[in-house]
Amino acid sequence: MGELILSEKVGRTSDSDITVFDSTGIALQDLLVSKLAIDNANAKNIGQEVDL
Repeated sequence: MGELILSEKVGRTSDSDITVFDSTGIALQDLLVSKLAIDNANAKNIGQEVDL
């Protein structure tokens, strides 16, 4: 992640690219990524909210 942020590595170059992010063991990053995913889904009006 840091290399992408610092532009040391190239991320996705097209919509057909797939990004796999493994944040095993880093709960704070898990929370941030899940919030970003929810915010993006809400902005695109996709997904389904489920009450647990």
